Amino acid sequence: MKFRRKATRALGAAALIGALLGVPTASNAGAPAPGAILTTGQTEIGVNNTGDLNFDERGLAFAGNDGIAPGCACEGWGAGDATTMVEGHAGQDFGVSNVVVESFTSTADSAVSVTRIDNGLDPLLRVTHDYHPSAAANLFEVTVTIANLSTAPVEPRYRRAMDWDIPPTEFEEYVTIQGSETAEAITFSSDNGFADGNPFDGPSHINFIGDAVDNLDTVLDPGGDGPDSDHGALFDFAFDTIPVGGDHSFKIYYGAAATEAAANTALGQINAEVYSFGQPSSENGATEGVPNTFIFAFAGVGGVVQVPTVQFSAPAYTAEEDAGTAVIGVQLSGPAAQPVTVTYTSSAGTATPGADYTDVTAQLVIPAGASAGSFAVPVVDDGTPDSGETVNLVLSAALNGQLGSQITAVLTLSDPSPNVAGQGATPVRAAPAFTG
Repeated sequence: MKFRRKATRALGAAALIGALLGVPTASNAGAPAPGAILTTGQTEIGVNNTGDLNFDERGLAFAGNDGIAPGCACEGWGAGDATTMVEGHAGQDFGVSNVVVESFTSTADSAVSVTRIDNGLDPLLRVTHDYHPSAAANLFEVTVTIANLSTAPVEPRYRRAMDWDIPPTEFEEYVTIQGSETAEAITFSSDNGFADGNPFDGPSHINFIGDAVDNLDTVLDPGGDGPDSDHGALFDFAFDTIPVGGDHSFKIYYGAAATEAAANTALGQINAEVYSFGQPSSENGATEGVPNTFIFAFAGVGGVVQVPTVQFSAPAYTAEEDAGTAVIGVQLSGPAAQPVTVTYTSSAGTATPGADYTDVTAQLVIPAGASAGSFAVPVVDDGTPDSGETVNLVLSAALNGQLGSQITAVLTLSDPSPNVAGQGATPVRAAPAFTG
């Protein structure tokens, strides 16, 4: 395992020397450009025209610190058809095999790699990697589309692997993987970021298989030279059958944040279903994720949202004073992988605490697997006509969730309805659907 650290990457240097000597490169010879370096927020990423990372000495960097480039160029992908067992893969460390670049285009913050995998002389799959900024400021989103070019249905397989080299303790990092054990499309995951891109290459691991949190130095590595603290993330996928002429898409995310809390915020913004964190083994690296937490995540793979958005189900609620309580709805952007805790607080608007209602402040826990919860605000019938008095509501301090845009709401108290046979107190208005 360790000898791979001695591998060097000559791609950037070769391109530079070729340019200085006037030797034609792929880009100025009419072929697709060899790759591009993209920037969004504080994140920079090097994308090869084959769709893998580590172009021109840039892997995945945050605030100038690269989280995968210091060692071997161990990042890449592979795709294939389980029916024919034909595959193609691309990575700067393990090489490119049976991958034809059809086109590559880029701007300052986006790139699209279109590649083809053939079965002999016949086209089999077209694999497109579309890199662009995501909803999170420092994360790139990659829309991966696998299209069936053959004359028969295909059983698509896809692999993506990455070796973390997290600064300032490159080659000694904490690795977290979450969500892989519940994602329907994932057939295997581990911390072997050195794995070959061939999706049929078989499972392998360094310290763990499946999900883990803050893993470092747990077992001897295959070389037998001591605990292995240099590892990454490996994910194998099996998607539903793609008919002739059809395709299947999902999302990958690459980026980083200055802290683990900020990284979790980013995961909530993209509704990540599976993710890996790479964090340094320096002081507070695992606990706080400083000075950087690197992110490798997936969505659209049949998993549960790991860090859902939590917010009020409506901007306004109404209750009659004689109802006893007003029930306030809180909802998530998707079912929770873990229990989500959020603090709720009421305060006086025009209503008077004690006379019109009772102030509350407490924590609401939404269980794992649920997507909504509620809490009650006690209301008081003071016997005085004063319809329209208000109570302010606020959500704060979410745990295992990301606060959404609707974290404030107003409860309006109305006078009791006249007694009508068969009619009781006016219920709280129904909450609208979650809009993000």
